[in-house]
Amino acid sequence: MGWFQDNLIAYKLQYFLNFGGLGSASPFLHVLGRQLGFTQVAIGWVFASAPFLDMLCKPLICSWADRRQAARLVFLVILSVTTVALTSVVLVPPLPAAANSTLTNASDTSDPGGGSGDLRQYQFWLYAMLVLVAWIGVSTNQTMADGMTARVAERLGADFGRQRLWGTVGLSTMSTVSGYLIELTSSGGTTNYSVGFYVCGAFMSLDVLLSVFFFKVPQGVQKPTTSLELVAALRHWPVFCFAACCTAIGICTGLLWSFHIWYLEDLARTAGYPPSRVQLLEGLTLLVKGLGCQIPLMFMSGAVLRRLGHKTALTVSMASLGLYCVLYSQLVDPWYCLLMEPLAGAAFGLLYPAIASYACSIAPLGTVVTTQAIMAASFDGLGVGVGTLLSAYVFSRYGGSATFLSFGVSALIVAVLYWSISSLAERFATQDAEPAIVFAEDGAIDATPSQVALIPEDQQGGGDEDSVSSAAPPAVEDDQSSAVVFLPGDTSSAAGEVS
Repeated sequence: MGWFQDNLIAYKLQYFLNFGGLGSASPFLHVLGRQLGFTQVAIGWVFASAPFLDMLCKPLICSWADRRQAARLVFLVILSVTTVALTSVVLVPPLPAAANSTLTNASDTSDPGGGSGDLRQYQFWLYAMLVLVAWIGVSTNQTMADGMTARVAERLGADFGRQRLWGTVGLSTMSTVSGYLIELTSSGGTTNYSVGFYVCGAFMSLDVLLSVFFFKVPQGVQKPTTSLELVAALRHWPVFCFAACCTAIGICTGLLWSFHIWYLEDLARTAGYPPSRVQLLEGLTLLVKGLGCQIPLMFMSGAVLRRLGHKTALTVSMASLGLYCVLYSQLVDPWYCLLMEPLAGAAFGLLYPAIASYACSIAPLGTVVTTQAIMAASFDGLGVGVGTLLSAYVFSRYGGSATFLSFGVSALIVAVLYWSISSLAERFATQDAEPAIVFAEDGAIDATPSQVALIPEDQQGGGDEDSVSSAAPPAVEDDQSSAVVFLPGDTSSAAGEVS
């Protein structure tokens, strides 16, 4: 059992089972909605609103969990609800007009009212509710899992990316296996998506059981950080620039999540490829992206982040995604996209570890999950939401090639701007930083009143306001004197939260 815990096997399995379940069902949510008889406009509104609802709900849920010191309980409850919601989507009854229709016929359904006809059907609202609950639950659970796993990995001296990569392994393999099983069980011209959702239910149910017995959360501080302290930690320009760049990457991701497969299908139709080969290509893109670059980068993410730093890693991620979109805009034969998928793998292989690591590095006492949620919401909440709406407008008005080209060029420009502005912000932040808090052997303290206020009350001295007890938590020892230096914002050693 010690080997099992020391090597974080439970956390690796949690990622594999969770993402494996998602890969078995989530790619088919759009087409399942069309098969049920809903119009593309109505389905589009559901998936366009999901990121914005997620952006509102996720920070609130994670903040509540941090304040109540109940991250594990909240994680388990949301994981269970998400499992039920995502698996139940396949049980939604079809509209009467689509009950005996094939997927092709259902996808050709039009609604002159812009989807308003679906709003009068209870089937649509049941489908929308389950999809939105599943979306928010999946996003919140992934954020909480990233925050908790990053804390445990850092305590044990392990790399977070080596745990997170098992999610990519599960997603890549199970999306391909699920697609094959769906093709195997379909007959009579109608695609049967049920098997994919049943596999999803089985994997995520195992994930719930695993998390109940083995997914542990390190104990944080007992005195939760106030909202003002959290805002103070997030208001610095380098943090704002990092979140803004995550939003820009999310905008490009919104394009990929919405129109990546659509664009490849358009290219394949123009090139004269049969539909069966397009489905094979769609599965291969996930495999090449994951195995080609994303998984290796996540495996080496600890060394890469130590070597490059968060700023450079995020810049490379943004630039890789921009170059990926530019090259995609020049495609004529869709099969050449396999040569470009490693760029997307590099982008996301650096992005996810960078967000998790950066959130841990700036989080005040007891707010790792909340800070993680805020950073993640800037990416898959605000960014993906804006990207989904913006890409839909540009794609419908100017076509796929122009959309990918404009998004790609914009991403490359943002990468340069982020690097330049963030470098300047870091320079000014260093010049304006408060002096370090110094604890002398006699208990005297050299610090500003605001810094003293950040020291836990039980570690402050009893009498003199200008002194603290010698038990005050040191962070960095000065070899040239008997004083102990406590750097502003370096609360990890004070809390015992990350070692």
